[in-house]
Amino acid sequence: MNIKQAIVVNLKANMPSGRFLAQACHSSELAFEHPRVVELKKSYPSEMSPCTKIVLRGWGDNHLVELHEKALALGIPCALWGEGGFQTALAIGPAFAQEVDKVTGGMVLY
Repeated sequence: MNIKQAIVVNLKANMPSGRFLAQACHSSELAFEHPRVVELKKSYPSEMSPCTKIVLRGWGDNHLVELHEKALALGIPCALWGEGGFQTALAIGPAFAQEVDKVTGGMVLY
């Protein structure tokens, strides 16, 4: 069982790369605090480390919100992070890779 986290950054926020990385980290950390992730850590400790992480391109606030809503509807742990009037990053997972792929499959790497 492969555990994965996809982090989507909002390219329309037009930030320097370092700031995008910080936003991605904020959303990633927040998602790891989700109660379902805490349970996964207890049930599958060896599978949770390492957790594959990928960063993907998002195309605006609406895109991140749509992905967030889809992940929530599927019961996937996720965290939407905003700053400076934008939704800047969305972490989807950690969860089983096939679950994350239901939301992010076909998206482009950052």
